[in-house]
Amino acid sequence: MGCYLDSDWRITKRIFGFRPMDFAHTENIFNVIMKFLETYEITHRIISITLDNAYANTSSIALFVARNNLARNIPQDGGYFFHQRCAYHIINLVVQAGLKQVSDQIDHIRDVISWICSSNPIFSEFKRHCKLNGLKPRRFQTDMQVRWNFTYLMLQNCLEYDTTITCFYNMKLAETGQHSPKILTTDDWYVAKIFV
Repeated sequence: MGCYLDSDWRITKRIFGFRPMDFAHTENIFNVIMKFLETYEITHRIISITLDNAYANTSSIALFVARNNLARNIPQDGGYFFHQRCAYHIINLVVQAGLKQVSDQIDHIRDVISWICSSNPIFSEFKRHCKLNGLKPRRFQTDMQVRWNFTYLMLQNCLEYDTTITCFYNMKLAETGQHSPKILTTDDWYVAKIFV
């Protein structure tokens, strides 16, 4: 995706294309970026490039700056930033670090939700359980670790069902006579509510 100023000085965003990458290492990333920029003849118009914080990305940008003789345009005091780290990626890293503090509870809830939605017979029983408790049955989405807001959305969507989910799961667990995995508790949900 590229952002540029149009003739009326409005910022414009466009997706120029996608390029396959067999493997991500410094030289390969650099070559893909260069080929793309050369194809559109915009190598000399680049102000900044945004990538995540992976070592290969940082190294490929340093290679790009060096090979395109851009270092002379970047002051020693860091007045300009050529490689912008992706803010979304940085936010995700911060949130994931924070999630480690409550991972036992969040992981437990995630596992229970995944189990409820894992098969049609279990989910059908859960639907009946919801109806008996006056709740509209629904299928919950689990999260993806690389998207911090998905964990928030997963928890937010199931919090009003916390008692129903807990009763259903613990009842099914008791029916099997298993002591592991552990029962779902109000403490798990308390931590989830605080996180949300």
